[in-house]
Amino acid sequence: MRIWTILFFWLTVVLLSLTVAYYAGERDTQDIIVTYEIQAPDALEISINKSLFDKLEGEYTHRDVEYLYCLRGQISNREIMIADIVEEKDVFSCPYAVFMYETPCNYSDCVGTLHPHHSGNCSPSQEDILFWRSMCDEEDMPFHMIQCGAEKFRGYLCVNNGI
Repeated sequence: MRIWTILFFWLTVVLLSLTVAYYAGERDTQDIIVTYEIQAPDALEISINKSLFDKLEGEYTHRDVEYLYCLRGQISNREIMIADIVEEKDVFSCPYAVFMYETPCNYSDCVGTLHPHHSGNCSPSQEDILFWRSMCDEEDMPFHMIQCGAEKFRGYLCVNNGI
């Protein structure tokens, strides 16, 4: 009887740990898989044209340097509608980083930025976080995406002047 009690206890601990780990990971960010309407953090709906996804898939597959795209569109209520993507030319591209010479994406309808991580890691680098926080402080662009696979994206939203 005692062995069953110990076994049940450890099984309960493992299941609770897995449940907590699963929900803790979902709270902050969420991987975005290619669809016409994609789900982002905090129930924010993102709409983007399939042809733009196809373009991003091709860029990610054929270019091995980092680049920066400006996401042009509009935000209304809890929805971001991305109408176009424009490559920002005012950056220096190299295999590992994007260096900004001035504030990028100076468009009145810019809602955010997108850049790749060819390592496959969708987590932001320290440089990403510093750049995004400066953009959040200025309230210029509230949404930023990392492309970490041909069809894999992760979105980050500025909340209370932070990421």
